[in-house]
Amino acid sequence: MLLKRILSAALAAAAILAFAGCGKSSDSSSKAESSQTETQQQTTEQTTTAKSATTNASADKTAEKPVPGKLYALNQDEGDAPAISALKLNGNQVGTEEGVNGWKASADKIRFVFEQSEWIELYPQTELTSGLAAYLVPHSDDAATYTDTFVAALNDDTPKTELTKPEEQGAAWGSFYAHPETNAPGYYDLIITSGMKPVAMVMVRIYPEGGLSDYDDAKLEQLMNNESSAAIQ
Repeated sequence: MLLKRILSAALAAAAILAFAGCGKSSDSSSKAESSQTETQQQTTEQTTTAKSATTNASADKTAEKPVPGKLYALNQDEGDAPAISALKLNGNQVGTEEGVNGWKASADKIRFVFEQSEWIELYPQTELTSGLAAYLVPHSDDAATYTDTFVAALNDDTPKTELTKPEEQGAAWGSFYAHPETNAPGYYDLIITSGMKPVAMVMVRIYPEGGLSDYDDAKLEQLMNNESSAAIQ
């Protein structure tokens, strides 16, 4: 009888220990699963944050404030060469061929100050020989607005010129001017299109008629340097 009681107690103790062991194993498994879930959540959050930062950086780059006198490519696929690689702008009222009107076609040093009624001549460097045009529109800090739909909606008061490769070496491809009655002094974007697609842009400033008459080449260049420096800051 005593032996039976001893065996029964031993079996009961073994059962308790086994149950306790299962409980600890279950707790360990739950903790491991919980830790794994937290790690996955942290990884997901870090990835989302990184993607968000990259997207914001890309958006900031796209929304970069343009600098006057600098050529910008529009609607260009990554890896493609720009449709307009360089541009020269001349005026017929101020400046000389020995000064600002003699600057070579460039991507970052383009004459950009003109008066109302002053003919602006365009000399683009491009592989395209047809289908090009240029428009003068009020400036926008968001170049993404320049699409074929935007161009199609422009009215007849918008200064426009067809750009045709000249037969004479060194001649202008086209020209237009800001009319005093429809184009107030201020900042404008000179947009070049291929077909209806905007492919390039340079920001210019239009002054009132006679507003630059007292400026020689040195003063015009200094004026543009000051404008460009202010835009970069």
